[in-house]
Amino acid sequence: MPSFPLSAPGLHNYPVNLQNIVQDGILIREFQEPLMPNLRFRACFVPMETDRYIGQTFTFSKRGDLPSDIEPINMASVSDSDLNSGLTPQTQPLVENYSTTISKWGEAVHTNLLAASVAIEDTFAANARALGRQAGKGLDKSSRRVLSQAYLGGNTFLTAIATATTTLTVDNIYGFTHVIVNGIPTPVSVGNPLAVKVNGVANTVVGYTETSLRTVDDHAEGTLTLSGAVTEAIGASVISGFAPAQLRPNGKTTDYNLAATDLPTMNDLLLQEATLESLNIPPGQDGFYYGYMDAITHTKLYQDSAFQQAFQSQGITDIYGRRALGILGNTMFFQTSHMPQGNVTTSGGTLNVKSTFVHGGEIGYEARYNGIDKLLNPTGMASNIHITMMSPDTYIVMQFRAPLDIHGEVSTASWKFLGNWVAATDSLSNDVSNAYYKRGVYFRHA
Repeated sequence: MPSFPLSAPGLHNYPVNLQNIVQDGILIREFQEPLMPNLRFRACFVPMETDRYIGQTFTFSKRGDLPSDIEPINMASVSDSDLNSGLTPQTQPLVENYSTTISKWGEAVHTNLLAASVAIEDTFAANARALGRQAGKGLDKSSRRVLSQAYLGGNTFLTAIATATTTLTVDNIYGFTHVIVNGIPTPVSVGNPLAVKVNGVANTVVGYTETSLRTVDDHAEGTLTLSGAVTEAIGASVISGFAPAQLRPNGKTTDYNLAATDLPTMNDLLLQEATLESLNIPPGQDGFYYGYMDAITHTKLYQDSAFQQAFQSQGITDIYGRRALGILGNTMFFQTSHMPQGNVTTSGGTLNVKSTFVHGGEIGYEARYNGIDKLLNPTGMASNIHITMMSPDTYIVMQFRAPLDIHGEVSTASWKFLGNWVAATDSLSNDVSNAYYKRGVYFRHA
């Protein structure tokens, strides 16, 4: 990892007390403290450094599994002249690719220096904390959306009546927009159709349109174009032939079927882990699967007596050392306020649908620009007008710009991150499931 020193040639442009908190590292600490607890979903991704810069695409590649052979070698058919010793050499497994484009993320806030010197110090520290919290929330929700598109996709329902038509209006088009061809995600079309079942009847998706994005629960409302016309009522299910595993209480198929009484239980949490194990998904490097839930879900779980008893004997090491709620089975659970949740029109009316999420190792990758240290002293920017600091754990640059306005009164604090995220596919590992995405399981509930 490259070294990211403090670069502060513009310190003489600031009051002495502000220079002191910069040199002591107080500002970057004020930025990092609210930043780190807000990076739950971003922590799911394996960081990968790249020299690609803004607008360029970084492609990850992974080989599929070799097919399992459960039959012993027939030694009776092996002759002394058989150089393969009765074996049939396997063809090299196909390679699947997934790509992401390096983007720039960031925000800024102004500080007016026409204040008492103590107030300036307090204001800069407060602005650093506000920016750290904003950076954490923004990057976490952006990385969460990548996982939600993959693991909440492929399972939706009609939000409007379909009468002898090939156009379906659905709650979520994610999981129906691409089909994997030779290991490469390819937009659906007549030539590359996606196999689906509409209310249990086979059909194919050959096109789609997005009408609106629900950022609260990472759903994209829109329409799906089918190869064959259907007549269906509101709430009819549409399930991709390559949909990831999704769980709901009492065997409910889609969010439309959920009721207010479909609350989470300890068994549901254990079933998420069991689902990953049944798909041969390995845990993380520390031997644990990782689970996430919000505070309300955590509270609802305590209505389940089995959950209460399971957590009575929890130790405190992971709770305090890693901010984990505790360990259930082989899953370490964390609490976050960034879980996808939102109002959904169900068969019983509007319901706020919530989620828990459990995943195994290498669920996705974060491509991060490894030349970001060069941005500490941007070419063409006078070195006496800015202070730049780097958080090496997060690759986030924090910058304070000296006043550039006519009166020399307004300083700007900002942060930026260059990178992006991509969910890893497992389309070529078909021993257990042909789902495109297998390394995580969402549990949807009231």
